[in-house]
Amino acid sequence: MADAGDSRSTQRRLEGLFTAHADRVYAFAAHRLDPEAARDVVSETFLAAWRRIEEIRDPALPWLLGTARKIIANELRRHSRQTALTERLIVMTSERDTGDESASAADRQSVIAAMRHLSEADQEVLTVSAWYDLSGSEAAKVLGCSPGAYAVRLHRARRRLHRQMGPAAAEDCASHPVQEVEP
Repeated sequence: MADAGDSRSTQRRLEGLFTAHADRVYAFAAHRLDPEAARDVVSETFLAAWRRIEEIRDPALPWLLGTARKIIANELRRHSRQTALTERLIVMTSERDTGDESASAADRQSVIAAMRHLSEADQEVLTVSAWYDLSGSEAAKVLGCSPGAYAVRLHRARRRLHRQMGPAAAEDCASHPVQEVEP
C-alpha cells in the first residue's frame, strides 16, 4: 500500500503534467473534435495519466498525445456508429427520399433529438431493428421476447419516435405499418 508521501508526490507530478501540457493536449484534440469533445479528451487523457503515472517517462508530452490520439479515435468511431445508426433510423422512419441535402441533415437532427426523448426500451428495440439487420425472430431473441412481442414493441417504439419527430412524421408512420414478423 502506498503511503501518504507517495500519494502526494503522485498528485504533484500529475498536477505538474496538467499545468505543463493540458493546453497542448486540448489543441491536439480540438484539431479533430468540437470544443466540448476536446475538453472531454483532455479529461480522459489525464485520468489515464493518473492511473498509469508510473509508466509515464520524460518527456511526458508524447505519452499524453499518444493517449489522446487513442481517445480521439474511439470518439470518432463512436460518432461514426451513431451517424450510421441515425441514417438507418431515418430510412426506417421515412419512405421519402427528396435528394435534398438540407432536408437530410434536418432529418438526422430530428431523429437524434427524438431518440433522446424515448425510453431506453424504445431506443433498444429501434437500435436492434435498425442497426443489426436481424430478422424479426432473431431480434426477438436478442431482446428476450417472442417475435409477436417484438413486433408490437417495434411498432409502438416507431410510433413514439414519429410522434417525437412531429406531426408530419406521425402521419407518415400511420401510412406505413410495421412489416409482419415471421414466427
